[in-house]
Order: sequence, then structure tokens, then C-alpha cells
Amino acid sequence: MEKFDWHKNPIDDYTIITDSYKTTQNVRRYFKSKFGESFKFDRTFMDWMKNATGLTMADAAQEWIRHQASKYGSATQIYISDFISVKKASLAG
Repeated sequence: MEKFDWHKNPIDDYTIITDSYKTTQNVRRYFKSKFGESFKFDRTFMDWMKNATGLTMADAAQEWIRHQASKYGSATQIYISDFISVKKASLAG
């Protein structure tokens, strides 16, 4: 199997996080497409990503939501979930 290039390969919800995972601008673009321009990595989430081999980027997105909720409270999780629903609807229509 060819090594995944985190700088160049397309990333979607089904992309498997590999043991060669790198926090790149390409990965940042994926998360910004999910959560908007205010998305930022922090050390805790970056560490989680490094240890998430075998999970998908959709799993990582859900973890980011949980991570934000633990930092800012459950209202943040509701807001983020609503944001994602609205974004999906706008992309579908």
C-alpha cells in the first residue's frame, strides 16, 4: 500500500489516519471545511490525532467536537453540531 501524503492527497471523512499522519495545511483545510475559519489546532488535539491511527477523519471531527465541549461546555457541542448540519444542507442544496 502506498504511503498517504498528508500534504497532497485529498482528505475526506473516510480518510484513514495513518501512522505517518502529519498536521499539515491540507489537514487544516479539511477541518476548516467542517468547522469554519475559526478552527484551530491545539496541543491536546494534535496529540490525539497522532495517536488515532486506524480511525477516520470523521472520527477525528467528532473528537474535535468533544474536545471543544470539554473546554467550553456542552452548549459549544450543540452549536458546532448545528453549524455542521447547516453547512451540510447548504452544500447539498
